[in-house]
Amino acid sequence: MAKKKKEKTFKARWYHRVLVRYWFVIIIIIMIGLFAFEYFFVIQPKIRETKNGKSLDVKTHENILSQQREYLKGLKELEEKADNIKEDELEKLDYVVAQDADLPKILNKIDILIKQSDFDVVKYGVGWENGEITMTFSFTNGGYQMVKKFLGKIESNIRIMDVTNISLKEVGNILSLTIKSYYLE
Repeated sequence: MAKKKKEKTFKARWYHRVLVRYWFVIIIIIMIGLFAFEYFFVIQPKIRETKNGKSLDVKTHENILSQQREYLKGLKELEEKADNIKEDELEKLDYVVAQDADLPKILNKIDILIKQSDFDVVKYGVGWENGEITMTFSFTNGGYQMVKKFLGKIESNIRIMDVTNISLKEVGNILSLTIKSYYLE
């Protein structure tokens, strides 16, 4: 004879009854827990950052914005002044501080000054980097008055030149100078 299959019956346990009876309350408790988690770990740290000059503080950003507005206002005033500069004044400025190294012009000017001072050039060297041109010269036939006159001519030259080193060798017979000039990079 054929065996009868036993039908399985579902036997509810205690937690099944609690879930079915209180499902709405359980969902509300889970939602409150999620909202509390979000508030304490997401929202509250952001609220703290909005106070006392921290990264999200509105007053700090307003101060920065007002400083930038003042800076922009100053830039606009400077732009208006720059627009009012005449072309010939800009050319004079280019003589004072050139846009590039422009070594031929500088060396030509120095050569003219040397010839006017009756020096004999023994050796010279030129180097340039980072907006500075460094020139070294060694002269002979230069007495005190001639050196003083030469330095006065360099000082009154329209191009900015600084004498950074002066040395006398062989009991005043050889004069060495280091001159720096500048250019915009």
